[in-house]
Amino acid sequence: MTKYTVTVAHDKGKTKIATWAENEQSAIEQVMKAENCPRSAIVSVKPPRLTIHDIKELTKETAPHFFTKETLRFFGQTMGSFSVKMQHDGRTRISAPMKDRQGNHMGYTVRFFNPTNNTLERE
Repeated sequence: MTKYTVTVAHDKGKTKIATWAENEQSAIEQVMKAENCPRSAIVSVKPPRLTIHDIKELTKETAPHFFTKETLRFFGQTMGSFSVKMQHDGRTRISAPMKDRQGNHMGYTVRFFNPTNNTLERE
């Protein structure tokens, strides 16, 4: 089950409703039933925000070495050093600073998680 945020329009404005469902369509149907509203009243459905731990789990098969302890240690990173930002194209941008063995900043690791095929892309 996944948590979705569904925005519903009504006579006095808009309301955001959080619901747990198997997929987006199920979330819409649950809100329509609970609010006794037509499909046209559903303004938007926001999928859950992914965490870096979610992305690690989803890319175990497509990028098995990206989040290993050895790889993170080599680049002076931890799971907590990654930032996660949703993009307008549906992908999620992940980035983390890279450090050498002395702790000096060397640049950034940047990848884009593609949820359609669970891959990490460079651009």
